[in-house]
Amino acid sequence: MANTAVIFGANNSGRILTPGGLLDYLGNPILPAQAGNGGKFLTTDGTTATWGVGGTSSGTKSSMFALTGSNGQIYYNTTYNMYFGWSGGASGRWWPIGIPDPKYGFVWAPEDILGADRIGSIDLSGNNGQLAGNLLNPGLCTVSQSAASGVSRMSQQLNSIQLGTMDLWIESIIAIPTLSNGSDNACHVFGLNDGSSYSATGACTDGVYFTLDPVNANWLTNTSSNSVLTSKTSSTAPSAGTFYRLSIFVEAGTQATFYVNGTAITTAHTTNLPTGAGRQTGVAWDVHKTLGAGALTMSVDNFAGWGAFNGARVA
Repeated sequence: MANTAVIFGANNSGRILTPGGLLDYLGNPILPAQAGNGGKFLTTDGTTATWGVGGTSSGTKSSMFALTGSNGQIYYNTTYNMYFGWSGGASGRWWPIGIPDPKYGFVWAPEDILGADRIGSIDLSGNNGQLAGNLLNPGLCTVSQSAASGVSRMSQQLNSIQLGTMDLWIESIIAIPTLSNGSDNACHVFGLNDGSSYSATGACTDGVYFTLDPVNANWLTNTSSNSVLTSKTSSTAPSAGTFYRLSIFVEAGTQATFYVNGTAITTAHTTNLPTGAGRQTGVAWDVHKTLGAGALTMSVDNFAGWGAFNGARVA
């Protein structure tokens, strides 16, 4: 038989290696053929062996984000000069692997907020505190406000991020235990802002952020630069007490896309992104009370993010 070889195992049972794969002595397939040389790996469900995509591949930012990977696949992003890995199966995503070369980018290590008064560079202040964790949310902080027109905030340094060159991804898992109800109303906010006061609808001087306000049942996505606001209303409404993963991806200060549980909820923002000197922001979670004397809160489970400078920031 041309292009075949018989392989004997420890139990002397013959195996036949052919261009179509590895067969047992009766001609039944054991291992499938591997086409190409893509650094694939072998996976099995206990009965059937298949070649996974896996391995390491490379390409530009746009090529990577257009690609649905497979669990365990590694991708070297040549735009960012950073490695990304895929997890989560068909509904998964790319996330940076390890610590990138600081010439090219950075990663905020995903932090479960375990109830401390200070988590890394995240500060709690005002009427905020700790909550008991649960099975899927191991340690929570609460941002709480009861006074009408009062604001409570959990934040990082609010003048640390200047948009305009780097691509930036931030996300947090949050829940709103009680929604605005007409007796007690509040504007709930997560994203980038400059620490300026919000109006009743969540407007600030500079920011890229989600809001949930008393006027709208659905999430709003917002970009504001020097107090000029672009706001878009989504068709996605939160349920009281349900945790959601809110993500924001800002690309080189030219557009920002907002996601809830991995799905974009409005078209990308391309106007009024705060870029340039004097338009710095930071990460914040806010509850701005607008009506009533009862407390309304936001439960914050974690925070994660990464940035890429689209080239070397130093030689």
